[in-house]
Amino acid sequence: MNGGIIGHWIRVRVYKCPIGAPKIAIAGPTAVFLDATIAAHETVSLTGGKPERKSVYYEVVVEDEDMRMHPSVQLFQKYPTDVIPGTLITPGDFGQTVT
Repeated sequence: MNGGIIGHWIRVRVYKCPIGAPKIAIAGPTAVFLDATIAAHETVSLTGGKPERKSVYYEVVVEDEDMRMHPSVQLFQKYPTDVIPGTLITPGDFGQTVT
């Protein structure tokens, strides 16, 4: 959600982070332009149709310079009907970094 007063671009990358192995870029960078006060929805397949049986973490990186962006992430077993409970990452859960 762009809570700002002007539109701008954001970039999103998703990494698969298997335990004991280097992380792997699996999606992105995906660039999305959001007009002011507009929400967008993008989906990314994390498994490519093959279920993941091992312990795997995913890292979601949202690049933007405007703190009025409100990203959130939710995982689905089968989109759009089967939400995996407890997987919502709210805007308040994202950490700000400086590069």
